[in-house]
Amino acid sequence: MACMSIDLMSNVRYYIDDHERGAFELGAPTADVLDVTGRPGEDFETIACRYAALPQHRRTFGNWVRELAQFMTAPLTPGFNFDRYDRELPRPFLFEPQSAPESKVWRREHGITDPAKLAASLHNKAASATSRPKWSESQ
Repeated sequence: MACMSIDLMSNVRYYIDDHERGAFELGAPTADVLDVTGRPGEDFETIACRYAALPQHRRTFGNWVRELAQFMTAPLTPGFNFDRYDRELPRPFLFEPQSAPESKVWRREHGITDPAKLAASLHNKAASATSRPKWSESQ
């Protein structure tokens, strides 16, 4: 329904888990966007305004009908079974996968040397994650 392929959605769930554990907060902000593109990163408001101005997001009758139809069919549309998809992929999987903040290699590469900062971030993320619904998968 989100116009994303199953392989993309399967990977997004891992990014969501990393986000809940604070992976994108530790060692931030960085100059990665500037290093890669040669321009500084945009702020959230600029990005949101650009996406809101796209034709598919304008308030038109056709867009309203399309969104209503997708909303009405969503409960009837079977979702993806991400675990089954991952099992059927012909690729190796880590025996004991770790989220980014738990990985010593990731922390070293991102300059996270203060274990207290890491522990506090993980604790805060774990507490806030329990107060909202988790990413759900189809059975």
